[in-house]
Amino acid sequence: MRDARYGSWAAGDCYLVYPGGNSCIRFEKLREGIVDYEKISIIRELAAKSTSASVKNLMVAFDAHLQTLNDEKSFKEEKLKNDVEKGREMIAELSNKLSK
Repeated sequence: MRDARYGSWAAGDCYLVYPGGNSCIRFEKLREGIVDYEKISIIRELAAKSTSASVKNLMVAFDAHLQTLNDEKSFKEEKLKNDVEKGREMIAELSNKLSK
């Protein structure tokens, strides 16, 4: 509990869960990613069943936005932050439209 260093990974980088069941930022970010993936999967399923043209159009726009993130080759922090925020806004809008 006092020293997480291990061999080549002096910063404790080999741990997702520390002794005693204590979490770390790596595990929490992994968990966030899984939750995000599941939410997008549920939204896709609901959007596919929806008869709303605005939902269908927003889903197409969201897929195109995800593709721009996949195609990103350079790390420009401000652009990535803006793109992630735009994606969050699109997910929130889809969630709102699908919950009605």
